[in-house]
Amino acid sequence: MGLEVTTALVALVVSLIALLIASLQLVQALFGTAEGYKRCSRSVIGSWEGLRRRYFLPSELRFEVLYMTPQILLVSQEAKRWLEDKHLENCTAENQGPVEHVCILHQHNIDKIYKEEQRKKCEWEENASRWHRHYHELLDWLSRHYNPWEYHNKMRILFTTARGHNFKQDPSTHPEEIRMEELARTVTTYVPPLERGVQRRPTHLRSAPVSSPGPDYEMRVTWDIFLKEITNVYTQYPAWTPDVPRFDVHTAIRYANHAAISDARHLYLERNWARTHAAVMFRQWSWDMMPADMTRPLATIAISHLVILAVRLGMQWRSINLETGMSADGHGYSLSSTRSDKLGLVFKLIAFGPDFEPQGRLIPSKSADKLICGMLPGCNVLVNRDFNLIDNDRRSILDLRRAQEPDHVLDQIGLPEKARLQIKGAARKWSLPSIHNEIVPLLCAFLPIEGVSAVRHYAHCWLERRKSVLHLWEGRYVLLYRLRQTLRVPRGVHHSHSPQLITTYDYLEHLMTDYPQDFFGLKDDRAIDGPHGHSTNPKAAERRNELIALCRKIHRWTDDCLKDMGFAKEDAQGRTHYQNLVAAHINMAIHSTTSIYSNAKRQTEFPSCPLSVEKIPRVYEPILREVLALGDDTRPPWVLCQLLEEAQRYVHYMACEDHSVAKYLRERGLTCSVSEIETAWWILMLRGIAWNMSTIDHCWGEPIPASFYDNHVPAWMT
Repeated sequence: MGLEVTTALVALVVSLIALLIASLQLVQALFGTAEGYKRCSRSVIGSWEGLRRRYFLPSELRFEVLYMTPQILLVSQEAKRWLEDKHLENCTAENQGPVEHVCILHQHNIDKIYKEEQRKKCEWEENASRWHRHYHELLDWLSRHYNPWEYHNKMRILFTTARGHNFKQDPSTHPEEIRMEELARTVTTYVPPLERGVQRRPTHLRSAPVSSPGPDYEMRVTWDIFLKEITNVYTQYPAWTPDVPRFDVHTAIRYANHAAISDARHLYLERNWARTHAAVMFRQWSWDMMPADMTRPLATIAISHLVILAVRLGMQWRSINLETGMSADGHGYSLSSTRSDKLGLVFKLIAFGPDFEPQGRLIPSKSADKLICGMLPGCNVLVNRDFNLIDNDRRSILDLRRAQEPDHVLDQIGLPEKARLQIKGAARKWSLPSIHNEIVPLLCAFLPIEGVSAVRHYAHCWLERRKSVLHLWEGRYVLLYRLRQTLRVPRGVHHSHSPQLITTYDYLEHLMTDYPQDFFGLKDDRAIDGPHGHSTNPKAAERRNELIALCRKIHRWTDDCLKDMGFAKEDAQGRTHYQNLVAAHINMAIHSTTSIYSNAKRQTEFPSCPLSVEKIPRVYEPILREVLALGDDTRPPWVLCQLLEEAQRYVHYMACEDHSVAKYLRERGLTCSVSEIETAWWILMLRGIAWNMSTIDHCWGEPIPASFYDNHVPAWMT
């Protein structure tokens, strides 16, 4: 009997052990179906591990791995609003989701939203502590007010990623404290470092070294470094605030109960003035849908947004071809791509640490983004279209030697073929920098945006450091001098000069008198340089903002004047009369400029020399005598006599019968009088000068094709 009991007990123990082993094998087999779970671990994606979970599928008797990665965006207010409206449309009435579906990557915005989520979390924990008394009320409150998986965890992870926190340095950022399962155990409220009195070291464009070779270097994703770095860049600008668009068609349609018909042209009127900002959306993925060759979670980003953000980080694109691959480097970064058969382009970022500190930041607007991508953003009021500047071979379409090609800007604004043939032939002999460098400021939208002090733009569209009548002091002062002479000559007993012409002179005089260093292009103490210049003026930033505000005021005044004169209307070919005005100016400039270059002997009459040299032609003595009378701190040391002559000929040929601006415009249906057209030309010159004084060009590397701006093909970042 004892032997039988012993045998039975041994058999029972063996059976239990076998059952336990079988159970463990079953559990292992079940959890083994969660392929990819270990690839979303802390060593791979850091604190983003808190947004992974296993979801059991009873019908398939297996687990599915769900995880979240960022979709990095470059958005304007209009685009952000549209994305959030689409998100709310896709949500059910019971689960509306967070209002801030698109999270702006600015430290102030992230801190503000995270602080609000911390308050909600504390309120949730207080209700959770009373679950035994109000269980049903608690469940109802949780379903309506708080879902940790939806938003708090996301913002906490975004907060730690943007600041570059490490869970080894700050235990509160440990992924296990962020995960939904552990949220209820976290009782202590997390206080952001800014509220602890710890001030973050100010950064300009780069922070401390962010990555270096190590044991976990090859496993770790690089998109979290990318998120941190672009957050540092955009945190330098003022915090994101809702723009006030001049034309809000969506609002008009909403109040009209969708009865109004939206005009695509009206939608464009706000476009180039809009501020853009880096942002992120949280995308949930299933590992089942990922290709077999994917080894770690990938972030997504559109090609156009990646191209622009890389330039804003200080990189230059060495190779930019969707077929052969893309690579960029510079400023301590290296960005390269590999091609996957099922995913397409997959990018990897390497950051080596700070390289140099730039002298300023690029303007964060759609216009500036278009210039980065080789496009000329047309004025929102008078041009109403954009132009391509760089072709797919990374060559300049603006090159005057290509003036006869159908994609050239001069052909797009309607310059006659005869004039384009003439300028093509002249450009093969001479560079013609004045004509080339006047196309962009006369057609482009005003670049600096309100509320942001950045004045630099990145563009490959200039020759010889923007040398032109509108950019250097010789041309500006001649125009001011000749306009003063024009106003001194009476027009008759019953006629007087128009108020617009008088205001044009007043603005030119204002620019020269109040900002002489900028007007004369001196290297030191220019207001436009602000604190980054050579000035020791403690009010340098304030003075720069005042100059930008004045240039913006002038530019908008020219918008209103030319619009009132009918230049915003279209001709029979669909071009605005303002485009015809610019074409008329270029047509006149061709004849006035080539007449100087065509005579080789006359070119020696226009030397480049110090201002006080006696060999300067006597015809310019009245003008230079006024300049020499200026103070030592404002008087330019050098003079380009050729630009003096070009500006003189501009004024002469503008009213010349054969090549006059009025004749060109009246042939194209403009009904204004000759005096009104000449006034419009003077306003055009003021407009170009104000545009040039409001911004600084800043470019490096090779140009980027214009086709990349609208290229929203999704790319992946490892």
